[in-house]
Amino acid sequence: MLLLLVQYATFAQTAQEVLTASGNAFRDNEYLSMEVAVYNYATSTSAGVLVGRGSMSKSNDGYYSKFMNDELISNKHCTVILNHDAKSMVCFTGEKQKRRNRQVGTSPDSMARPGDSLVYMGEENGMKRVIIYHKNSYFLRTELFLSAATSLPSRIVYYHVPENDEFTTDAWKTEILYEKISFEKPTGDLFSEEKYVEKKNGTWVATPAFKNYKLTVSETPEQ
Repeated sequence: MLLLLVQYATFAQTAQEVLTASGNAFRDNEYLSMEVAVYNYATSTSAGVLVGRGSMSKSNDGYYSKFMNDELISNKHCTVILNHDAKSMVCFTGEKQKRRNRQVGTSPDSMARPGDSLVYMGEENGMKRVIIYHKNSYFLRTELFLSAATSLPSRIVYYHVPENDEFTTDAWKTEILYEKISFEKPTGDLFSEEKYVEKKNGTWVATPAFKNYKLTVSETPEQ
């Protein structure tokens, strides 16, 4: 029994080390870009159905992501979230923006919560596999397949909690594939808000190109 506990603790420690290395790779690279594809599986025997495709890019002080018709741009000035279907924008500025800019983008080492269990399943075909068993979540477990060369994710699989009185789902699992990973500097003004919003007379407003979008500004005083 003691040996099993020691082995479990070792596997958990190794899993945390693998996740930490992945989080560091996500944060420490000056530039990082990747494309994503999301698939839902209705049952354990169902084929995957494409939900949508997207992309993300980051720099040391900027972040951009797009999934289907939603976009997010975050930099030292503001964070803008666009819903092109609803023709709406939310702009975060001030101290709230500074906190948000540090939090955008989910790195693998932030996916486990207190009470969750981590297990390192070893390395195969250049991929390190970590399983997170969730205690209080809409997911039973999350499986991460991380490149042994870069520590970045190649695939993440979420297994949903079975449907109950408090939770409904149309999927048995959701799979995210990460493709075309690049460490090159993105071209253009990808991290700039200037295409969408601008500040006039101390007030954030939509640019002429997006004047038909409803803009909500959430601003807190600078300290």
